[in-house]
Amino acid sequence: MFLDNLGVRSKVLDLDEFDEVEFKTQKCVIFTVASFGEGDPTANAAQFHDWLVKQDDPSCLAGMQFAVFGLGNTQYPKFNGMGKSTDANLERLGAKRFYKLGLGNADKDIEADFVDWSGDDLRKGWFF
Repeated sequence: MFLDNLGVRSKVLDLDEFDEVEFKTQKCVIFTVASFGEGDPTANAAQFHDWLVKQDDPSCLAGMQFAVFGLGNTQYPKFNGMGKSTDANLERLGAKRFYKLGLGNADKDIEADFVDWSGDDLRKGWFF
């Protein structure tokens, strides 16, 4: 991943390992989240999603910067619901988006969507 090439220590976690206390200490997070069915979170992301939408402290993620790439399919009415919800709720809770929301479409070429989203602009955005 490009972070390693930049000398940035990074860690990949499955959202079923979500820990609220640990999460709130993070300075920068990049999410790749999938939608299931009608825009719902996948089983492994359900606890995180529940926590995220129920939080009511608008500054609990102040100091965090984030980017989100959602995995979805335009065949479903609530295309990329989890990606859109994650992005909106992180911002609502005080985190600052450092790169635009990416919306991958499995009905077309989701891999190309990710490559386009994660190009040079994301690398430039990293240096906030």
